[in-house]
Amino acid sequence: MDPSYREAIHAVWESVLPEPGWTLEFVLDDAGPALVRRSAQATLLVVGTHEHVGLARLVSGSVSRYCLSHAQCPTLIVPLDNRAVAPEHTERPSAAMRD
Repeated sequence: MDPSYREAIHAVWESVLPEPGWTLEFVLDDAGPALVRRSAQATLLVVGTHEHVGLARLVSGSVSRYCLSHAQCPTLIVPLDNRAVAPEHTERPSAAMRD
């Protein structure tokens, strides 16, 4: 991941004034299994998603679907509001975890 993305994500994280015990981690791994592994120690797993339709759903898979099926803690899936986001920002799902 480009360091500028990390800096931008960290700035947003700090702007919400995270509670003590909340963590932000950057992990280079397949997203679904990485989140599920961390869910074993988490209180809540929150995964953002955008809807895939038709063939895109079959080809790309779904991190949120994987997490719902395998997570070891309660999981919240937050859909992207496509009306409020420019198209260039709808390509990447996002995720956050709270320990």
